[in-house]
Amino acid sequence: MPPSPPPEEDHRKRPLASVAPTPPVKRPATERSSTPSKPYKGLRHFSMMVCKKVEEKGTTSYNEVADELVQHVISERKAVDPGTKCDEKNIRRRVYDALNVLMAMDIIQKDKKAISWRGLPTSAHADLEMLSREREFRAQQIAQKREQLRELLIQQVCFRNLMSHNQQRPPDAAERTIPLPFIVVNTHSSAVIQCNMSRELTDVAFEFSQPFEINDDNTILKRLEM
Repeated sequence: MPPSPPPEEDHRKRPLASVAPTPPVKRPATERSSTPSKPYKGLRHFSMMVCKKVEEKGTTSYNEVADELVQHVISERKAVDPGTKCDEKNIRRRVYDALNVLMAMDIIQKDKKAISWRGLPTSAHADLEMLSREREFRAQQIAQKREQLRELLIQQVCFRNLMSHNQQRPPDAAERTIPLPFIVVNTHSSAVIQCNMSRELTDVAFEFSQPFEINDDNTILKRLEM
């Protein structure tokens, strides 16, 4: 009797572990670097570079700024990755956009092809107005202080003259003195005056039928030429 043939192997029932995984395919560095690179930083960075470049030159042109920045950007990127590719048109477009931003901010001005530096925006005008108002306010304060000082000096002279005058008076005249400070209220002799005083004797209310005038002791002493 001939031997029976061996059973056929069923490949569909093999465990997954028996199938070797396929290793990932790595592309060479030259192939990876051939893809288009992303833009070099942002417009804000380009605006700062353009601003510094125009400030250094004073007066320049778009082509001059763009040529120098293209070389600068390419050299920087090649120093990081020698195999990189730079989009020169994209760099020039960003320089053009940055120049428009700086012109809108009145940092630079353009006359035909010439680009001139004007200066960074500052709050100098607002600071000048604030300092002018502060100076005017301080000047008013100084004038008020000088007027107050003048009044105090006059008052001091009046008091000294009054003391000298009282020392020359006889001793029995002390009963007719008026203590300082005082207030003098005067009106026409035909005016009708009503005077009311509070119970605490702290407030006095006057009613005049005609115009009246109130003067303090300093005014009276000056009128007496003390």
